[in-house]
Amino acid sequence: MLRVNDVDDIFNAAIALMNQPLPKGDRVGIISNAGGLAVLVSDWCSKFGLQIRVAK
Repeated sequence: MLRVNDVDDIFNAAIALMNQPLPKGDRVGIISNAGGLAVLVSDWCSKFGLQIRVAK
């Protein structure tokens, strides 16, 4: 998880993540403050065969 405070931080975080090796495995977790965005991300993950972990 990366916490950002402004748009510049978002771009810096994206650059940092682009330069990291891909994680192993096919499980992901989605944290969002908006249900609609979480559904879109969930659909995208399913499209690419990723397993979404649901917190209980």
